[in-house]
Amino acid sequence: DEHPVWLPDATIACQTHAEPLHESEPARIAILSARTGRELKRLASKFEDLMFGFAVHDSAFYFRACHRGCIDVFRATAPGGERLTPGGYDFWDVRFGGGRAVLQGAGPTLPGALFTLDLASGALSLLLDPNERWRRRVGLVEPEEFQVVVDGREIQGWAFLPPHRE
Repeated sequence: DEHPVWLPDATIACQTHAEPLHESEPARIAILSARTGRELKRLASKFEDLMFGFAVHDSAFYFRACHRGCIDVFRATAPGGERLTPGGYDFWDVRFGGGRAVLQGAGPTLPGALFTLDLASGALSLLLDPNERWRRRVGLVEPEEFQVVVDGREIQGWAFLPPHRE
């Protein structure tokens, strides 16, 4: 079990797995009794990959998780978690304060930047793009998302197509 954090109600949240070889099992967040270690409830259980960066701010519990190929920020309010970021980015670091979060991350056409996230409205704003001049000079294109079905399973992909195509 990984990434323990105290919650405001004196319980403990941590990432757990159903099997000891956790690399092959879906990850979940369990709320544990601090006195007995017994699992009281499960907050998130649908993540195939990593969950990390557990934090408590203003009595709410936040975490980052790999979701559809990206690292998003979630608030643990429901069994699946409430995704706060729009997808398409990898947010490597998050700090909370004053009802907002500052995030450091990147996207397919944004090699690294600072963002702010309003925790009440969910509005994500670019705060600092240190690569702005370089990005304008090289002319990066936005990826176009597509899905294909293979053996009954939907697979998501992205293509970087040439600019100004017909």
